[in-house]
Amino acid sequence: MGATGWTYSVPYQPDIGAALQSLKEKVFREGNYYKPWEINKKFLEELESEPQDQLSDSEKECLRILRDIPLIDPPDPLPATIDELLKHNAESGTHSVMDIFGLSDKADFGKAAPVPEEILLACFGTAQPTREQADHYPESFIKFIESIERWKAFYFIVYKNSQPDEIVFEGCSGD
Repeated sequence: MGATGWTYSVPYQPDIGAALQSLKEKVFREGNYYKPWEINKKFLEELESEPQDQLSDSEKECLRILRDIPLIDPPDPLPATIDELLKHNAESGTHSVMDIFGLSDKADFGKAAPVPEEILLACFGTAQPTREQADHYPESFIKFIESIERWKAFYFIVYKNSQPDEIVFEGCSGD
């Protein structure tokens, strides 16, 4: 499937780790994550709806594999916790912030690190970007975001009236 880039904003709180955990729980409750049982089933249904004699050899092989893998049916019971979901999705991940396990000073696997101040200054002209700036990333910041490696994330604080107002998490995860 490939990795997925994602962005979330949450109200500011001084404990970035607590903000991250609250965000992960919200995303889980809302069901906003990769559900391989839905994706694979949809793809299987699309392949099965095509005239079988018109499928390419690779589509026929994909159809055979999809019919044999256990991810077609949803897990029973559905994951009741983030940990259960992470175990179920395994190396596929959730393609969401739930794939980030904690914080770090520098980009690291499964961690969110602060956007370096020099990047904020170079991209936004300030170390305290506003909501308006966060809504309209300059091309230089888009390039920074696009360079985030799989299974890593960054965060930065958005300011309002020179006071911390939000935390933005940007990351890339999933396989």
